[in-house]
Amino acid sequence: MSRLSLSVIALCVSAQVGAAQSVPGSWKLPLIEGKLEGDWSDVFSPGGPSLHWSITSTAPRPRERAMSLVVNGPGVKIRAEATLDPLGNGAWELREAELDLAQWWSLAAALAGSTWDGIGAGGTLSAHGAGMLLGGVPAGRVQLAWRNGRIDDLAHKLVIEGITADVIFEDVAARRTAPAQTIAWTGGRYDLVELGVGRALIALDGDQLRLEDVQVAVFGGDVRLSAVKVSLSRPDVEMTVQIFGVDAALVLPLFPEIATSASGRLDGSLSLRRDDQGLHLGPGRLTLPPGGTADVRLKPTPGLLTASLPDSVRKHYPGLADLEAGRVPMRAELLEVVFDPAGDAEGRTARVRLVGGPVDPRMRAPIDLNVNIRGPLETVVQFGTNSRLQWGGGNKR
Repeated sequence: MSRLSLSVIALCVSAQVGAAQSVPGSWKLPLIEGKLEGDWSDVFSPGGPSLHWSITSTAPRPRERAMSLVVNGPGVKIRAEATLDPLGNGAWELREAELDLAQWWSLAAALAGSTWDGIGAGGTLSAHGAGMLLGGVPAGRVQLAWRNGRIDDLAHKLVIEGITADVIFEDVAARRTAPAQTIAWTGGRYDLVELGVGRALIALDGDQLRLEDVQVAVFGGDVRLSAVKVSLSRPDVEMTVQIFGVDAALVLPLFPEIATSASGRLDGSLSLRRDDQGLHLGPGRLTLPPGGTADVRLKPTPGLLTASLPDSVRKHYPGLADLEAGRVPMRAELLEVVFDPAGDAEGRTARVRLVGGPVDPRMRAPIDLNVNIRGPLETVVQFGTNSRLQWGGGNKR
């Protein structure tokens, strides 16, 4: 502390103290009325922010102390009160608390433990609450609000921006929240994968974080997760997500030698595993929804469709030549992608099936294409990311 001033309004430490010490239930709090205040400088390092604090003690009734704490400084404002009995037990109230996380996150993360190592945060965190202090342990209810929030997990290349959260802790001592607390965000990215608007319902009970009804916009569609429970001390988790309306162009890298473009929307599911090495993609399936179509333009490859057909067949389907030349797109009424990084019984890590014909009905011709992929999928599809987003990989558990 660079500066400390003590202003004692009244000191009741005379014969009362000696008498109290011989009586059961005697004071553990000093019988002091007054105000203690000071400046806490160099909070993190020389030249860092300085906080002004004050503690006031009064005796509204015999053998009772009303305490108040006020803290002010750059990016922080706290006002709390407590009414305590001789043993230091009683009621407390957090009347006001506001924290600029960008300025104070390093201290908050240090107090929270190693779970938050390598993670940064920003935004404004405010809180209020009340409860009881028993045996030095605070119990009670606190409501938190996070606005204009941001999370940077540099180790896993995750950024989430525009966070808004409202969380009620029903029991602060047990770190237990009310069910289904809301957190939402406006965007972000995982490596080079852009994340859109999202939301989740969360609940915390000690070390266990429950996520429910998670939705995030990605690849032009939505990814949704019904429910999963994660340990904060060991965030390894396996889950299956549902996919709705993602851009069909996402699967183009699976058959680059055949198609040059694709438009349409795909639904499906995908298994994910998260560990300290990052996010691993597991088995999954994408397909057109019922009644849906996708337009796929084939790479100009003369003979791709017609080489094995006799002339008598080719003349009835003139559209085939236009399709394989890339002059007109193919309208797929079935587009299905099945992938499994571990490979199936035939060693295939992915299979693509296209069924349809030329977009122009006058050139109608039946097409049924099957593409098999063997070998590591990360050499084929990387979603524009580095190895942090992996197909399979990592240590199996």
